Amino acid sequence: MVGPASAHTMMHASISGVQDRLLIAARNVPDGISR
Repeated sequence: MVGPASAHTMMHASISGVQDRLLIAARNVPDGISR
């Protein structure tokens, strides 16, 4: 059970972590620039 499934889960977790960073960065940017 520690095969491709766990690797896929780890990859998905890293992708979601990057998305979280992008969302936080977008929040830090003023609305005038983000829009």
